[in-house]
Amino acid sequence: MLQRRVPLIAVAGLILAAAACSGDGGDDGAGDATSAFQTDPSCFGVETAGLSAGEVTCGHVTVPADHDNPEGPTIRVAVAVLPATSGEAGDTPVMMLEGGPGGHLVEPALTNPALRSRLSLGPKTVLIDQRGVGLSQPELACPDYVETVRQAGYTEPIEAEVEVLAGCDDRLAEQGIDVSAFDSQAIAADVAAIRQALGYDQMHLRAASYGAEVALRAAAAHPDRVASLLLSSPVDPGRNWVAEAPAVLDRALGAVLGACAADLECANAFGDLRAQVRRATDRLVDDPAQVQVRHLDGSSETVGYTATAAASHLRLLLYLQPAVGVERMPAVIAQAAQGNYTPLATLGRRTEQRVLGQISHGQHYAVQCAGPGARLSPGDMQVGDAPLVADDLVSAERALIGVCDDWDVPPLPAGGGPPAPDVPALIVSGRFDPVTPPSYGAAIAERSPASVHVEVPDVGHGALEHLGRCGRDLAAAFLADPAAGRDALPTGCVAERAYQPATQLEPILGG
Repeated sequence: MLQRRVPLIAVAGLILAAAACSGDGGDDGAGDATSAFQTDPSCFGVETAGLSAGEVTCGHVTVPADHDNPEGPTIRVAVAVLPATSGEAGDTPVMMLEGGPGGHLVEPALTNPALRSRLSLGPKTVLIDQRGVGLSQPELACPDYVETVRQAGYTEPIEAEVEVLAGCDDRLAEQGIDVSAFDSQAIAADVAAIRQALGYDQMHLRAASYGAEVALRAAAAHPDRVASLLLSSPVDPGRNWVAEAPAVLDRALGAVLGACAADLECANAFGDLRAQVRRATDRLVDDPAQVQVRHLDGSSETVGYTATAAASHLRLLLYLQPAVGVERMPAVIAQAAQGNYTPLATLGRRTEQRVLGQISHGQHYAVQCAGPGARLSPGDMQVGDAPLVADDLVSAERALIGVCDDWDVPPLPAGGGPPAPDVPALIVSGRFDPVTPPSYGAAIAERSPASVHVEVPDVGHGALEHLGRCGRDLAAAFLADPAAGRDALPTGCVAERAYQPATQLEPILGG
């Protein structure tokens, strides 16, 4: 019987900017059934915090469910267009493609002015909820699954989650929704349709994590319509990142432990962290712990805690801002090795609970099962010769095979992903990324001669976003002249960064 895992969701966090409509949309074969942009003065009924009525334009673009059958059923994709924040930003807008798959973008952007401001790059930006996501119609939501995961601990059998997801597939089918219409190729075709409906000649495509696959497919299909690609912690469509996930997590953890060992204060404080990781997880394999989790509202709960949960939560720490996640990791591991799992479980569960509500899980699994989960077999999961936590993760990750068997989504054509687009690209990877390692960004760059790959030395997943002002300056310089090359980019602020591990934990975390 497999124990419950933390859901495998490759989300870099919400990555937002700003946009509006201008330009000449030429014919790029997006499909005659694609409608014009249908505005919604109520902005989906969402409170647009910090935005006046004239600053944001919301609405839907109607696209064919099957772009090869433009006269057939349709899907409405939610779009929000925000104005440029810089007079020197140029006329070419930026479209943001969120990760996940299934990550919500439009509502979080509209309701969080601090996030909009922090992530604005200057040019106009188009925010979309990809087909099946968030405010798009239909949304492929699985509320029963979300509630099951919210209420569950970590010792319950994972088969219960697989069963709930099978029920979600059945419910969507009863509503007349064909989940096979929600794959990466269809989402990429929507990008061209939306650009055309908004009247733009070209767009920059900014994408995070899984969103990079959509951006690369869209650019390969219409390279003349894509001014540049700005990719943060990208998946490599040529790799099965689900099969590689356990080994990739081990690589990231090994990099963190190596960075601690290279820091005199960290090394003196914590000693052999590799042995401590194994001690912390081995203890849980046959004897799950009862662990108190502390919530931000001051409440707490006690959960059964397994080796699989610990491995999953170590991965989630590498999604967070460095000061919250990777910098605390040595101290968190040391506490766990001593039997105090509260810091790890608290940080992991807080993150897990927050992410659950930001994903349309039906779309997540529709995309997964047409893509990396389509041809997955139990023997495909990669562990490596000397695993840290990969072996604690691998058996639970195999549950995706059962989900995809139930969903029965036709796979995308085999062949290693889309061809490399002839489009300038800036690719930013994090040294400690636990799901889309720097090797993915390097591989994309190697296939794309007009690209620059930058590795950030002290962050995990969501590399560009975790760079703060440095990242915004880097991205803005690239967008101003995408073809200028590495020497024109202010990469010095990246080179100056260094890993700064914390040697103590705040009392709120139980350290």
